[in-house]
Order: sequence, then C-alpha cells, then structure tokens
Amino acid sequence: MLKFLDRYDIINKPHDGLFIRALGDAEAAREFIELRLPDKFQERMKLDTIKSEDTSYVDERFDRFSSDRVFSVELEGGQKAYVAYLFEHKSKMERDTIYQLLKYYMAIWDDKMNEDGDIPLIIPILFYHGREDWTAPTKLSELIMGETDWAEEIIPEFECYLYTLEDLVEVMPGMTVPKLRFYIEVLSIVREKGEIFLELFDEFLKNVSEYVERSGEDDFYYSVYLYVLQDKDAEEEIDSAKVIDIARKYEPEGRDRVKTLADELKEEAKQEGFEEGKEKGRREELIDTLVTFLEGRFGVLSEDLEEKIEASSMEDLKKLRENFFNIDSLEEAEEILSE
Repeated sequence: MLKFLDRYDIINKPHDGLFIRALGDAEAAREFIELRLPDKFQERMKLDTIKSEDTSYVDERFDRFSSDRVFSVELEGGQKAYVAYLFEHKSKMERDTIYQLLKYYMAIWDDKMNEDGDIPLIIPILFYHGREDWTAPTKLSELIMGETDWAEEIIPEFECYLYTLEDLVEVMPGMTVPKLRFYIEVLSIVREKGEIFLELFDEFLKNVSEYVERSGEDDFYYSVYLYVLQDKDAEEEIDSAKVIDIARKYEPEGRDRVKTLADELKEEAKQEGFEEGKEKGRREELIDTLVTFLEGRFGVLSEDLEEKIEASSMEDLKKLRENFFNIDSLEEAEEILSE
C-alpha cells in the first residue's frame, strides 16, 4: 500500500492533492514569485527564507472548489509576511470572488494577529483556469453598488493578483521546478479533446514517470493520473478506460494501483452524488415547509421573499425554522435570512 494515499487527499479531492504536491514546497513557491510577482515585492523579500505554513484557511464555501497554500517569508525590515495562493477549480468565475477572498484573508489575519493587535502583510494570489474569460472584479470597491467616488475614504480597498492559466503557460518555458511545470502543463492538456488529448497525455505521463523514477515521488504520479481521470470523467469527453490504459503503461515499477484507484474514485463519486441528492431533498423539503408555514401565518409571500428563501443557505433556513414561532412579521423572517 502507498502511505500517501489517504482518501481525503487523493481520492476525495484529486484537484487538491495535485495542487498541494505541485505548489506545496518552498522551491515551487519561490520560482513562482521570481517569475510572476512584481520586482517591488521581490526586492523586499528574503526569498531564501520562504517556508510553508502547512495550514489551510479554506472555509466551507471554498472547500469543494478551491485549494490553498500559505507561505511565510521574511522582509528586509525584519517583519514576516505571507504569500497566500488560492486556486479556483471552478470552470466558471463568480462575481463575488473578491469578497469571498477577503473573508479568506481575514481568517489568516485572525490566526496571525500579534498581542498588540497588529496584522501581517499578506500577498494574495488567485489562480483561475476556467475556460470562461475572467471578468469579475479583482478589487473589493468594484462590488459596491452605485456611484461611490464621493465616499472613497470610507470604502475599504482590497485587491488580489489574478493569474489565469494562459498567464502561467506564458512563463512555463522559464520554469525549472519540474512539478510546477508539470502542473501547468496538465491543466492545459485536460482542455483538449479526443485523440489529441490522448496523444498529449501519453507523452506527458511518460515525462512524469521519468521524473518520478528519478525522484521517487510516486505520489505525484498518482495525483496527476487521478486529477486527469476525474476531470475527463466530469466532462464526459473521453472513455476513462483509455486514461487508465495510458496510466498503467507508465505506472511506477512494482506498483499496481492504477485500476484500484480508479475504482475507489468512482465509488467515492457515486457516494458523493448520493449524499448530495439527499442534501438537496432535505433542502427542498425545508423550503416547502417554511413557505407553507409563513403563508399560513402572514399570507401570500412576495416574489422577492420567495427568491430570498430559495437562495438562502441551509444554515440560514434552519435558523429561520428555529425562530419561526418567535417572529411577528415577514420583515422579521427576512431579517433572519439576512443576518
């Protein structure tokens, strides 16, 4: 058995497993900084002090579709700063991502605040590899409704560095850390279809296997394989059996895990779909119950309130249910959903 193969890391979240293995060490983080971050940052960083924090700050909203990695680095003035990488696995962007990112960085500040209440500098880096062009705001102020020039001094500003797959492919020739280069390459390959994908994947996995043979990092091989298998299955663009056959051809010597891992991934996906179905059913049942009870007490609901109930999280719906007999108006119900 392979010691690294825990179900959460490599079976439950192939995206996460590959991301962490590709960008999880200081060498890869340093190369990315040298290739992409502006000189004004590099000039102030002691790049030989980069160290992984080995802590994730991804919350429940981000957990399924995002991975993160945080590194500490010393600055010339002696302070410690943090470089936080957040990778979006979603195929489509969401307009409020910058707002969610702010909450993510607040979690880091909550953890790193010193006894005097001071917080460290965080350099936020967002990866996005969806096929849809990124058009969502990268500044918090761009989310605020209406004309706000007259109120600039009271609007908090927060901005992230956004890098798309195309941005990273552009600097791939300059990459010297193999896992970082392989990571960007596989993200590009899975976009291809049919025989073109199979040809590229075959050559790619051959190169990965040669690296694994030299380095002994079998876990990286299986992480790449499972990421591709899940991605192509999700897209339903290709027979997964062909992916498995290629993976078997280059599998690390002495191992026989390719087919077993594919079966485990399939079973995990089936179980996840079953659990999601149950959760969706519970949510719809709770919404129907709340609407029925509210209309019974206060009359027909407005279209806006119905839409708000439909869009509410399961947590907020449960909160409304718990407080149902303590509210005296639909306005109070709406306030509970807005908290």
